[in-house]
Amino acid sequence: VSIYRDKENISSADLRAQVGSFQMKLAKHLEMLNKISNMPETLKAADGSPMFPDVKSPKVEVATNIILDRLPNGSRALLFTDDPKFAEYMARTLSTRFPMMLHAVALSSMVRVFRNGVQTARHGRKKYTTSNGQTVPDAQWATHVLTNVIQANPEVVSLVLTKSFSVGQNLQSFDTVIHMDRDTFSSETMKQRTARAWRTGQRNVVDEFTLDTVYSNPVDNKDAT
Repeated sequence: VSIYRDKENISSADLRAQVGSFQMKLAKHLEMLNKISNMPETLKAADGSPMFPDVKSPKVEVATNIILDRLPNGSRALLFTDDPKFAEYMARTLSTRFPMMLHAVALSSMVRVFRNGVQTARHGRKKYTTSNGQTVPDAQWATHVLTNVIQANPEVVSLVLTKSFSVGQNLQSFDTVIHMDRDTFSSETMKQRTARAWRTGQRNVVDEFTLDTVYSNPVDNKDAT
């Protein structure tokens, strides 16, 4: 901004336009960095070949190890990310890492369930009926599905949640919370994410993990993240 501001005879309108253009360019670079840290194996070069051959998502690998380590104790995991594509990719990939177990993802318009990399169920906005015969308004579809369908099924060992589910859900059957990103560095929102598991009726300690992608061989302290 200072570079553009200090130019001679530049109008405020031109300043806003040039700064806006720079921000758009920067956003594209940040988006690419986010994709590299989340799903490097899905990126393609211009000729269609893999951009990063033989590279796997570090976040997927670490999350898998966390769940694997805690699974024998009956732990179930909530994972959070603001990226819907990464959320779906995460749930589908986890379902291949833990054969025969169910893994779900909650997107803004649907909840999808995977087993062995294949979708086994899909729940969307509609009126549902509870086990005691009560009708659930379609506006409350997501809460009903997450509480009475996903959480109530012990075969579901992980649930990936996107931004719209950071508040308002009672998911105390899960006791591991994994932040796949820092939610734009909003500490309050991250507290709300963890609070989905730390609800009335939670009998276990809720363990919280935040995954950050870092350089494997930092040159100096400035390369730490």
